[in-house]
Amino acid sequence: MSTVTYALEHFYYGQLAGQPDSEPQVLAKSQGVGQDQVDESINDALIPPAETPTGSWALIRGKQAAPFVLVQAQTTPANQTLWHYIIMPTDVLRAIGGNLKAIVGLAESQMPPIDRPNSKLQQLLVDHPELVSTDEQIEDILQLMSYTHNQIDIIESLLAGIVQGVPVVVQGAPPDLQTRVQFVQGLLALLPPSARFGVTFATHTLENTKVDAQIRFFGGEKLSRQTLVYGWQKGKLGGNVVADDYSHFVASQLRLDAELVSQQ
Repeated sequence: MSTVTYALEHFYYGQLAGQPDSEPQVLAKSQGVGQDQVDESINDALIPPAETPTGSWALIRGKQAAPFVLVQAQTTPANQTLWHYIIMPTDVLRAIGGNLKAIVGLAESQMPPIDRPNSKLQQLLVDHPELVSTDEQIEDILQLMSYTHNQIDIIESLLAGIVQGVPVVVQGAPPDLQTRVQFVQGLLALLPPSARFGVTFATHTLENTKVDAQIRFFGGEKLSRQTLVYGWQKGKLGGNVVADDYSHFVASQLRLDAELVSQQ
């Protein structure tokens, strides 16, 4: 059985190697990246790098030129700040179906040093992932329950925020990328497969970060009153808590058996 492979356009933006005080610029890009895609990506998805080895990671909804953008931000050991932008066509995201584990490998443990601008890149090749098994979805849900101190009411409210379009902000989460992505993956497992692909997230944001993400991990203090806030350490909700019929139904199934939710 043949495997479908997706060819993705991408580019690096940031400071030249050896010049940590230089202005950020496009350092390298694949042939199909247009200037309108560069402009939209930088304007809509300029996330700050996290103080972790892998940095920060986000899936952001863009505009016409770049409907979705996957971005990683990282500060190198040489104090060079880099962003890696991957243009994600809607049909590719839909095919991946919210399976973040299939694309988290695109996050680089160390971005390459680039010492001259306008370098050329090959397209990124990503194989179509296998369908997430029922057992994997159950494991994702159970892990989410662990992250929320086994409080199904909390899970219901977080899911309701996503369904109703209320931005979900997570404070005090462990800094590692794997845990934060797994938290998002657990919430996606509660949604119908057809609705998972369009949920956006950012694993690290600050007060001055201007990104439109449905789920964002936040390292600041001042928050909009329109956000739903989950405090990781104490397992408490605050802000704009909303209710939703679908989320209430999922929570009722979850109280019986996580397998019932995975079969929706």
